Amino acid sequence: MMVLNQNIFAMIVDGEIIKLSYSEYEVLSVLIERRLSVVSNDELIDRAGIERGSIKAMVYRIRKKFGPESIHHSHGRGYWTELKFEGD
Repeated sequence: MMVLNQNIFAMIVDGEIIKLSYSEYEVLSVLIERRLSVVSNDELIDRAGIERGSIKAMVYRIRKKFGPESIHHSHGRGYWTELKFEGD
């Protein structure tokens, strides 16, 4: 079970706390909210409050923490995830 905790900016996975930076948390939150839908770079910039040049770095860091298949890239369109909130 995975739970995204906004109070401590972490994902809790099977009881283990995996800390996230504020920006990682925001990107992951947007992607999970739009689960199985492609989120454009522009939407990530607007909703996660990050700069265009930071997107790839955030995705890299999230993949490093949750595995390479945690975030998928749709060339020319954006990013999407299969991750979900508890209860979804």
